[in-house]
Amino acid sequence: MRFPAIQVFAAAAAILHCSVAGPLSSPAAAQCNAQRRIEIAKEAVYAIQKPTAAESTAAYEALAFSPDARIIINPNEIGDIPVSLERQTSIGFLAIIYQIVTDVHTDKYLNIDDTHSFFNVTGDLGLLHKIPVPAHVFFDVFLTYTLVPCALQVVHVYAQVPSDVLGVFVDIATGVSPTPRPPVLG
Repeated sequence: MRFPAIQVFAAAAAILHCSVAGPLSSPAAAQCNAQRRIEIAKEAVYAIQKPTAAESTAAYEALAFSPDARIIINPNEIGDIPVSLERQTSIGFLAIIYQIVTDVHTDKYLNIDDTHSFFNVTGDLGLLHKIPVPAHVFFDVFLTYTLVPCALQVVHVYAQVPSDVLGVFVDIATGVSPTPRPPVLG
């Protein structure tokens, strides 16, 4: 799903953009240029890399979110799950993510068209952002921006999360393990 989905999304976005949106034409919309959209995406990643939860939350508070910003997650391709519906609940959700993910890296940032960009993130699950758990997570993040003002409107995350941690099954829909998996004998 990682690169083919990106290519399909980029192609669809380019076709839609060329047929409907047209190029940026107003001076106000030009303020939300490719460079600014990538800066906002990088600020989002830097916020989760902050050393404390308070610094991370402050960085998200300062991030350019539109008032109706929302986050949608699709874990392991089970379907879209809206996790926030406006700016404050988006920041609150990201504060929770800060507590369970550590050692965050991004591989690339890409502008798709005048209102969309993409980045991917790898990280480890962790406790309180400090204690790593031997489980990796991968996120493909598609961002939709408002042009005036230049702000994040939709964060759509395709997440690849582990289905077990240390041999214990984790139901990604509920986050709990109903029964432990039997050990693998070998």
